[in-house]
Amino acid sequence: MTLGGPYFEAQLVAVLPVHDLDRAELWYGRIGFEVSASYPDYRVLRAGHLILHLRLLDLGEGPSTAGVYLTMPSEDAVAIVHAAWTAAGPGVLTEPMLHPHGLVEFAAEDPDGNLWRIGAPAGTTPAPERAVDSGLAPDRAPGREPIAEALARRGLPAANLEALATQARTLAAQGRNVRQSMEATEREAAAVEAQRARWNSVRRLVRLAAAKDEKLAVLLAAC
Repeated sequence: MTLGGPYFEAQLVAVLPVHDLDRAELWYGRIGFEVSASYPDYRVLRAGHLILHLRLLDLGEGPSTAGVYLTMPSEDAVAIVHAAWTAAGPGVLTEPMLHPHGLVEFAAEDPDGNLWRIGAPAGTTPAPERAVDSGLAPDRAPGREPIAEALARRGLPAANLEALATQARTLAAQGRNVRQSMEATEREAAAVEAQRARWNSVRRLVRLAAAKDEKLAVLLAAC
């Protein structure tokens, strides 16, 4: 059986419930998705190789509890998307931050309450050999080009795109600083734990010696 079994080269597509397809289409259009198929109760959206389906909520259905996790190729790409989503309007819930599970991610939701988490493994950076000129800034990141092109088609001025890129670089740098600080704290905690273990070993040896030496036992009791 090939790698992945029957799922080899398959695609997994999220289907999100919405109250108003036109409103959802407009909102997702602001973050780079375009309609590839439209039906009275269903929409198919695309952004590059990403595919997203929207379905109209049935009468009587409560608020959405659906969610999507989008894995980006690098921390810089996460920051780029965060800046684009922030510029699109309300919906971003958190800043990109390092989590204990080793991912730098942020959370957002669409107007219907569908939760998005967007992240990348901590420490990932764009591969130079995969970089393509986006026209945004000298430091280029995979994944930036489709977003830039989609926003440009919607009339967002180049100056705004450059501002988004600058904000994204700042957020990425902040994320790296936070990660380095956490790593330093972990190293300090490990050193303290090692020192504690050595001290406990010394105490055990002293107790063993005191059991055979009354003078040492008196000194140990006075400590």
